[in-house]
Amino acid sequence: MKNKFFALALLALCFAGTPVLTQAQAVPADANHSETSLRRNSHLSGERKPRPEDPQIKQISDAFRTYCRFNGPFLPKKMSIDCGAPVVLTRDPKNGLLTVPVTINGIGCRMLLDTGATHTTLDENFVKEHMPEMKSIPIMISGPTNVKGNRQKEAGVVEELRIGNSRFRDFWVMKHDLSPIRHNFSAGEVVGIIGISTLGTAPFYLDVREKTLTWTRIRPTGFSPVNGTLEPNGSLALFAKNKDTGMIIPFKIDCGASFTLVPKKYWSDEPTRTALLSVTDINAHGQNQALRIGIPSEIEIGDTVKLDAVKPMLGEEELALFGVDLLRRFVLYVDPIQNEYLIKMKE
Repeated sequence: MKNKFFALALLALCFAGTPVLTQAQAVPADANHSETSLRRNSHLSGERKPRPEDPQIKQISDAFRTYCRFNGPFLPKKMSIDCGAPVVLTRDPKNGLLTVPVTINGIGCRMLLDTGATHTTLDENFVKEHMPEMKSIPIMISGPTNVKGNRQKEAGVVEELRIGNSRFRDFWVMKHDLSPIRHNFSAGEVVGIIGISTLGTAPFYLDVREKTLTWTRIRPTGFSPVNGTLEPNGSLALFAKNKDTGMIIPFKIDCGASFTLVPKKYWSDEPTRTALLSVTDINAHGQNQALRIGIPSEIEIGDTVKLDAVKPMLGEEELALFGVDLLRRFVLYVDPIQNEYLIKMKE
């Protein structure tokens, strides 16, 4: 079979290392968030409001406590989340990714919705042009990360971010040069990325096929539990088993990636099938990469959820991504606070 060539965009932002303050910068006293203050200061409106004895109210998971210790300043101090009201997303025809209209510090704009991004991020050039008064704090990205070059970065203080009728106040966002991805959208520019530091402050549904994001207070019925976890840096992972190889693959849930990617060691490939990809990430635009295509295989996520005919791209690195090509097959429910993950398959 002849080689097949594709023009796809892989847009994934992962500050996998924890952003930490430089030694010269002290932490403001009011920036020391904990999961307790996060829950106390938030107001989740809509749907129903459980009473204290309601079984819906459970203990905060150890994973979420650890996440808050590492990422407290990046979590909103105050929130008003409109639960049960779907936020309508837009799928870009060029790359298949989802964007959302937002208002940030009173400025209307559009941002990429990215469950693979650990932190909400704004383009530094957009901030300079439209929000020159934004307070900035020097930070250093530590640990493994896909940010190449200088790890000395800045975080900016957001007074208010509005997504639909939900409001998030007083928190830090990463500032980074996002010019490689800003112009890779046919439906207009995006000026930033909505990451888990914002998305994960309450349980949510993500329906990639129907293009909706819904925060919720009610644990759904008719969904199947799957094996997942919240990493300390904010990454969401699902653990899937390749039925052919028997290997367990830790997939990052990444609706900011156009396609699913798996390290070669986890999958068998077809020697005559490759894809030439025009890859864009936060470091560069339009990098041509030739990747092998994995043979169609079934993967198992949990005891009852199976995805057949999965054909990922095979990469050299250790990172495995669940892209929008697979996320379109099911509705995903994520509760980072309880560290619970559920899936409902699409017909």
